[in-house]
Amino acid sequence: MNPEEYLSFIKNYFNENSNILEDIINEYINSEAMKVNVEGFKEMMPSILYSLYCFLTSSDYVSSSIKEKVTSKENDFTALTNELLYIWTHGAIPVTISWERSSKEFNRKLLIPLRASLSDIMYGALSTMRSLMSEMVYLESGDYAFVSSIEYSDLDDYSYLASDYAAYAIYNLTEPRMCYGYMDAWVFLVEAKHIRILDDNKAKEPILLLDAEGYGIFEGNQDNVLLALGDPMAKPNDNTNPKEMLGVDFTKVDIEDIKANLKENFYLTQFRYEVTEE
Repeated sequence: MNPEEYLSFIKNYFNENSNILEDIINEYINSEAMKVNVEGFKEMMPSILYSLYCFLTSSDYVSSSIKEKVTSKENDFTALTNELLYIWTHGAIPVTISWERSSKEFNRKLLIPLRASLSDIMYGALSTMRSLMSEMVYLESGDYAFVSSIEYSDLDDYSYLASDYAAYAIYNLTEPRMCYGYMDAWVFLVEAKHIRILDDNKAKEPILLLDAEGYGIFEGNQDNVLLALGDPMAKPNDNTNPKEMLGVDFTKVDIEDIKANLKENFYLTQFRYEVTEE
């Protein structure tokens, strides 16, 4: 396939079918905290879809059946584009991650949605899907946690609904990035005994993220959550007051009642947060 020809087609395709992009933006990107410009989004889609095409047709992690399904549509750009859009918005790659913490080994399986590349759209730093896959699987080295092995399962079925999984990547809570303005933060809940989440399985409903002592760390919903404490192990007297940060009086929250409803599983959820340098 001629890359220039296909990139040109995608650009024209979305110029003529802007409603498709609007639907994607409203479904997967826009939130109360952030609105994406459709016109700017159009400029990104050719690179995103072509990068996805390259990943699906060349990666060792993609099964031959998927590769054949994608390549079989190379002569029909419209069909190929629709297929890539579906995979991008609904597909996910199964990943097994192993790491060590406090001389203990941990293994967790998770799904990384292909539309994790939305972060690149926001900040204009487009990566190929191949490099994105390696960038997403990241834990800070040092005293807290480091990845000892990463195993990708074959992508042989992209019927996983990415919307069922709020995690778009992995982020080490113990070393939060400090920055100006809004950035995407992806949270990997490292140890259940330290971090638990009150899960109601409703993306638009309020959720609370608690530490082991029951202190509220995050409050909001799965689309837009304010970072309350930089260090998830911090307590209110560690120069941070959750009530002031969140506008929530946690003294009126029945922590034991909440804890009784917490599941033992690990949970993954996406948070958008605002922090400033000290």
